[in-house]
Amino acid sequence: MAQWREPKPIRLALAAEPFRLREGSIDVTRSLGVASTTAPGGIEADCVIREADEALDQAKHDGRNRVERSLTMTPSFPVTVSREIRNPRHSNSSDVLA
Repeated sequence: MAQWREPKPIRLALAAEPFRLREGSIDVTRSLGVASTTAPGGIEADCVIREADEALDQAKHDGRNRVERSLTMTPSFPVTVSREIRNPRHSNSSDVLA
């Protein structure tokens, strides 16, 4: 089993790139939730997404610009699967990464 390593270079690269608007730009940070599993016989994708979503909620609760991982799944290696990324210009919701 691989050891967990926070994807810090990715998080820092995203934070370093401003979000450009017609009127100018704003600094943006990201909070990420990560889940992975090696459960025997596989596991439903919805379960992994739900775990990643709960990890995202924890990251948001603990402060901005953080990465949290699910601690309830059978760990394998760090993996993030982009389920949906909502554009803040078109939605009031934040990024959803699972």
